[in-house]
Amino acid sequence: SSLGKPLSLSSAAWYLALYQDSVAWDIPTKEAFASAIAQHSEAFFGGLGQPQPFTSKKDPRHDQILASRQPADTVRIFTDYEVLTEALTTIPMPKGLIYVEKEEEADFVFTCRHVRNFLQLPLHQRVCQFPYEAAIIRKDLLPITVRKHLYKPDGSSPSWWQPCYDLATEFHLFAHDYQERLQHNSRTNAAQDRRHNRWIIKPAQGTRGMGHQLIFSETADDLRKAACYAPRIPMSHLPVPLNPAHSGDYGDNTGDRVVQLLVEQPLLIDHRKFDIRCYVFVRSFDPFVAYVPQLHYARLANKPYSMKELDNREVALTVSAYDEDEAIANAQERHVHTEFQSCLDAQYGDNVVDSSAMWTRTLEMLRELFGSAAAKEIGSWPNSSAYYGVDVIYDASGLTAAIEQGSAVTGFVPQPKLLEVNFLGDWHGVEVAVNDDKELYHHWVRDLLQVLVMTEQVTTDELDNHPRLHRL
Repeated sequence: SSLGKPLSLSSAAWYLALYQDSVAWDIPTKEAFASAIAQHSEAFFGGLGQPQPFTSKKDPRHDQILASRQPADTVRIFTDYEVLTEALTTIPMPKGLIYVEKEEEADFVFTCRHVRNFLQLPLHQRVCQFPYEAAIIRKDLLPITVRKHLYKPDGSSPSWWQPCYDLATEFHLFAHDYQERLQHNSRTNAAQDRRHNRWIIKPAQGTRGMGHQLIFSETADDLRKAACYAPRIPMSHLPVPLNPAHSGDYGDNTGDRVVQLLVEQPLLIDHRKFDIRCYVFVRSFDPFVAYVPQLHYARLANKPYSMKELDNREVALTVSAYDEDEAIANAQERHVHTEFQSCLDAQYGDNVVDSSAMWTRTLEMLRELFGSAAAKEIGSWPNSSAYYGVDVIYDASGLTAAIEQGSAVTGFVPQPKLLEVNFLGDWHGVEVAVNDDKELYHHWVRDLLQVLVMTEQVTTDELDNHPRLHRL
């Protein structure tokens, strides 16, 4: 390249997308780029689901930690997490849980800061994080974890997975997927044969709906727009100036980004798109012991859903509570799980959608993600336990098609689609979702602490029979 060094395939695809119409291309070089990208992409997608070399991870102090443990009736907890401090000092806690104000006195440290070196923790002290959990909570690493452990030998993905690519290292894979869908759709006129090809760009880290961009039309030029949001070579290093017509496409792309296929026909409540926030309490990844609390809730977009208005964030995004515009933030609406069936009946008709079966299918997805993929990737760390906020949306494509054809539908079960997994999922959302039912929130807090913190005081047999917890 004119930068004086070889280009990665991802960078080559980035240049092709950004300068697809430039007359400055050396044609043989452009054709060589395109050929190499196509060959690598075909080999990559064809190789998904094949056995991968794998080494299980384990705390080198594992046996020493377990040997040093003594039965105890009490456990001392320290936290720097403000909402937990409030809960520990205002909510009646399970017997045996003691709050202390000095970290060095604690048996369990519930911290919102990232632990950098787990091996430096005292042998007796446990913490609310796992090493290697970035494999599921970073959006650029989650696709790698899913591909590595959950793709089938024929290269097919789990039904709950939406294609997702890291724009920094996998732009060529995204470009290949995007162009294949574009070419397929250009050859068919039948709506039912069309392949979805609308995408959403998200920061690789962080949550709260911040920094999202939509690629929502279907032209080759959209690939250029995606390139503009990918982490890029500094502008001063570009060998050819950007076409002035597209220079305004650049956004804030200083951080890592992923691009994920959009669910175009989501399940609706009150004519609005929604996702659900549920939680997974992990006592151990190896052996795998994890529970999902019964309490989960829906977060609704502020405005009615329309494919023609996907450029409106209040239509396209379900999380607005953290928007800088106070009016938009205050319009965020939530519904707790006990309200789901009545909300769906109001939208589609009585019992058209089965919310109970929908939740069962969601639990199956969580079991597969956490019990099969994450457990292998994270391994055995006896001084760790953690909880995660998981965001899920539901694909209602089959229901939408049936309704458009005038068919009678009963007991439809939409397909859950994983959006992301979050570190220390938001407590405030739980408190707001339950509204005035403070006891529901108190139960959720106590159940979380019994699973994560009170490992010696509350047995798995007790948790397995807990009415508010589902074992994965």
